[in-house]
Order: sequence, then structure tokens, then C-alpha cells
Amino acid sequence: MPVSLAILSGKGGSGKTILSISLALLLAACEYRVLLIDCDIATHSSAYFFKDHPLNRQSNGENSIHIHTTHELMYGSDMYPSTINPLKVSSNFDFIPSRVDFLIDHPQCESISKSRFDHIFNYNLAKDYDIIIYDCQSGYSVVTELVLQYTHRVLTVIEADLISKYALLTLKDKFKQLSTLPTYQVFNKVTEKEYDLYSKLHDETIFTNLTPIIFHWSIKGAFVRNQLPSMDATNLMLTNSIYLLAVDLFPEHKHQLHSFALNLMENAIKDSDDKLKDIKEKRKNYNLGIAISAMFIVLALSLISIASIFPDIFSLPFALAFLISLMMTIALASGVLIVFSQKNKAINKERSVYIDKRKKLETALYEVTEKLKCTYNTLEEISVP
Repeated sequence: MPVSLAILSGKGGSGKTILSISLALLLAACEYRVLLIDCDIATHSSAYFFKDHPLNRQSNGENSIHIHTTHELMYGSDMYPSTINPLKVSSNFDFIPSRVDFLIDHPQCESISKSRFDHIFNYNLAKDYDIIIYDCQSGYSVVTELVLQYTHRVLTVIEADLISKYALLTLKDKFKQLSTLPTYQVFNKVTEKEYDLYSKLHDETIFTNLTPIIFHWSIKGAFVRNQLPSMDATNLMLTNSIYLLAVDLFPEHKHQLHSFALNLMENAIKDSDDKLKDIKEKRKNYNLGIAISAMFIVLALSLISIASIFPDIFSLPFALAFLISLMMTIALASGVLIVFSQKNKAINKERSVYIDKRKKLETALYEVTEKLKCTYNTLEEISVP
């Protein structure tokens, strides 16, 4: 049986959908078979990120591949379909959108057959996956009410403001299952200055508090461009945040998650070290170019000074030719000096970026190793009679 997670929020705009997709992408990268189900049949949040997927486009054209939607599975005429076709995002990541045709309005339904839901999501689909994630509608919905009867655990996404807090309290009051299910909350989109504050909140939170998610511009960019966020070394800080969240939510899969994260961090640190070595070599060459150019300028100026002190040494034509050649040497050397200085300035700036990245990588690696220690220490404490 797969492990299932329902992701909720008290209000829209908390970043619930992006976290759902990011978690699915990370778990799939760890070689788990993941199914993400868009249960937001009101606003279809997750579905928008996949509407340009090639298979999704084929579902509306000739020789179409039929992609099942959440709305169809819950309210369609075929109550107990024998086969279900999700959207294949990758080899390990499947997605059931709330809809595939965004030009057609689907009617909202007030009730869902429990036996139908059980047959489709708890029996038919369950056998094909290791993890199922339900991206639920913000606030209350009858679909979420039903999802909570079948999910194993719940993550509530909250922003660091009072409106989100009261919305989450309303959600807790509406869904009685939140008092019986393992339910967690995560502060999303916090600043680096707020991180420590919201990391240490425990008794003051509504549900078990997990490691906050720092705001990442890559998330904003992915949302604006309607693109999936990257869960790899190119987007390491976000990947590390999602990793820390995944370990808390899926402790039974901690070994694979740790291996993935450690391998990713170590490779990223190695790449950064290689880049810094390359930058060091370039700086050496640029500094050598600057030194040689400066030496030519000093030498030319010295020769001009000598020529001015002892004007009788050279004949007038020779002196003029000599002076012109020295001036040209100074001009050329000055140009080379300016070019190398600009390149050196640029490479120093790049070096600062990579040094900063290297420090963040070390911090991320420390968080991974500490998480690893914490997980095993907790297991040891639990196993003591």
C-alpha cells in the first residue's frame, strides 16, 4: 500500500500547489513511484502547470490519448473504470489533473460516492504507486472532506500572518479528521531573517511545526512562467528545503531521501570547487596580464624620462620615431591593462558568487547530516525498552 499525503491550506496564495508539485518531483527523483492528484476542482491549480505537456495536448486532438481527470473520475458516467490513464510527467511521476480542457466549464457537484472514491483512489490506483499526494482546494470542500477519510497524514501550508492563522483555525474546526490524523504545518515563503524564529515555534503552533520554507525567487519565476520548479543542483537551496520537508513527512523513506540529498550536495560542492579552481587559474592569468601591461607602461615612461633628460643622445628623427613607438606601446599596454582589469573585476565578482554558494552548500550539507543524526537518534530513543 502506498503512503498518502493530503496537502491543505486555509486560504489561497499560500504556495500549497507549488509545494505539492515540488514534493512530487523530489520523491520521483529519489526513484519512488509518485502520483499527484489535483483535487482542486474549483480553481484547478496544479493542472495549469501541466496544460502544455505534450500528452495533455494530445488528449484534445485527433488520435487522442485519453487522460482521466479528477472531475471525471469523481463525477463522470463511468463510476468504476477498469483502467485509469494519468498524465505521465516522467518515468516515476504521474499526475491526474482536475481538467485538461480549460475552455470548458465543468459543473460543480455537491456529493461524491464514497464507494466510488474508495474503488478508484484507494484500490485501483494504489497498487501502482509508492506515494500518493492529494493537492486539495484551499479552505473547505466536499472533495477534501472525502480525501481526509483515506489519507494517512496531512500537511497544512501557512504563511506567516494572522489571516493565515485564523484561516487554519477555521480549517481545523471544519475538518474533524485533522484532530485524529498525523497533521503537520509548515510556514511557507518566510524570509531568511524569519527562518530561525519560525523554526523554533512548537507549542505556539496549531499543528506539529516542520522546518519552514524560505522564499525562493525560483518558485516565483516558475509560477509566473507556468513551469515546473527544478529539483536538482541548479536549484539547490529550494531542493534542500523540500528535502527537509520530505524527511519529516515520509520518515519511512528517509534512507533513500538522505542518499539522494547527500549525493546531490556532495556533487554540487565538487562542482563548485572545480569552478573555483578554474576561476583561480583565470585570475592568475588576468593578474599576470595586468602585471606585464603595467611593466611595459612603466618601462616606456622610464625610457621617455631618460630621453628627456639626455636629449643629445639621439638624433631628432630617431628621437621622434622612438617617442612615437613608446607612446604607441603605452597606449597598447594601457588598452590591454584595461581589458584585463575589467576581466579580473568580472571574475572576482563571479568568485564571490561561488564562494557564497559554497558556504550555502556547506550549510545545506550540515542540515542534511544533522537531519540524518536526528532521525537515527529519534529511532534509537523509540527502540529503547
